Formats: sequence, structure tokens, C-alpha cells
Amino acid sequence: GDLNGAAALQVLRVFGYGLLASLILILPAYPATSIVRERVQAAVVAEPVPGDGGRPRVLVADDDPQMRRLIRTVLEREGYDVHEAADGLDALDALDKGTPDLVLLDMGMPRLDGLGVLEEIRARVRTSVLPVIVFTARADDTEAKALDLGADDFLTKPVQPRSLIARVKVVLKRART
Repeated sequence: GDLNGAAALQVLRVFGYGLLASLILILPAYPATSIVRERVQAAVVAEPVPGDGGRPRVLVADDDPQMRRLIRTVLEREGYDVHEAADGLDALDALDKGTPDLVLLDMGMPRLDGLGVLEEIRARVRTSVLPVIVFTARADDTEAKALDLGADDFLTKPVQPRSLIARVKVVLKRART
């Protein structure tokens, strides 16, 4: 119908597992409308579609290359698209480039530890509900701190492959509902 000079902008977002979300924004007919439209379009275009061919995308952040390789191997065999970060700041950089379907986050990383990364993930609008599974070899109150900050699940190192796969599947299923 007639929008009386207002602009309609449709925003489409494809999430993992083929879920498509559509939002129609009605922008009033003000001089600033074109600027708002350009900024919204730029933000939407800059956000890459998660997943590779419909495969759920997982970011693994751990400073131990052997642990990253183990997790990558286990998850890729299950059909996941796995990306890696060697420390907390690399993890945040990876999140700036695109949002995965899930983050696996080690608590004991250099430059920015897992709790700092988790806090930043929850503080950002775009990633505030992003599923995060944390893991650590420490035997302290890290689990309680991580869960208090909004971690979705917790694993203890050494990570058992079957337990990892089961928890990844459950957390992703929970995130879809």
C-alpha cells in the first residue's frame, strides 16, 4: 500500500540449519531516512551468512594447537564447519568478521581469558544470545563463574570426543528452539 513517503526496508537473515528470518522496517519520510537506510543496509550486507552449505559453523578458541586440532577433527567428522582462534582477542576478531552458530571457548587463554571473551560476547547485541560452551583443565570455581556469565554448558579437559559431540548437538538444538 501507500506508505505516504515512508520507505520500507526488508532485512533478511539466514541462520544455521536453513532458518530464514525476515524483518520489514518502515522508515518515516524524514531527510535522515536515506542515511538510516544506508547504514542498515551496510550492516546487513557486512554480516556474512553463517555456515558453509548449511553446515553449522563452530568457532573453537583455545591457545593449545593440539586441542584445537582434536576438536576440529572430531567436529568436522560430524559435519560441522570449524574455525579456530588461538587466544581471546583472536576469538573476538573472528566474531567481528561473522557470527558462528556456536563458540567453544577455553577459559585459560593468553591476551584475554575465556571469561573476558564470554563477558564481551554477552555484552554485544549481535552475539548476546550466541550459544557458548566453555572448557578448562582448572579445578577451581571457573565453572560457576562461566555459568554466571551466561555460558550454555561446561566441559572439563581433557575433552572426551563423544561428550563433546553430544553437548554441541544439545546446545545447538536448544538454541534453535
